[in-house]
Amino acid sequence: MDDGFKQFLQYVLEVAGRMERMTHELQDCPACGTTYHRFRSSGKLGCAACYDAFRDSITAALTNIHGNADYMGKIPRGQAHEYADLLIKRELDEVQKKLRRALEKEDFSAAAKYRDIISELMEKITPKSDSEGVSDDEMV
Repeated sequence: MDDGFKQFLQYVLEVAGRMERMTHELQDCPACGTTYHRFRSSGKLGCAACYDAFRDSITAALTNIHGNADYMGKIPRGQAHEYADLLIKRELDEVQKKLRRALEKEDFSAAAKYRDIISELMEKITPKSDSEGVSDDEMV
């Protein structure tokens, strides 16, 4: 590929990216009219429908900032030992997601690795006695 064509292709991709960002900035909520640009500037959504209107953008921003868009809750500092099972269950949930993705991609060696990790994590979870009156399903 010659340099002229490569530069032209880069220019086209750059312009397309700018156009997509501009279109994205002009997107607005059908319920209240809040624009994505206004949301990004103020950090505030106009109404509950904004969550649906800007869902992809919000998810991408949260993933970019936190590495994950799923809220995992808070655990008080210095009390992780009291929440050990919860932390293990969170890790188990993440590994199960990775297992599903590996199976969808038919990456069976990775899936086997995740299966083994899941087995190890399951062994670490403290079983609840019946006298406590709360099942494992209710704890999540």
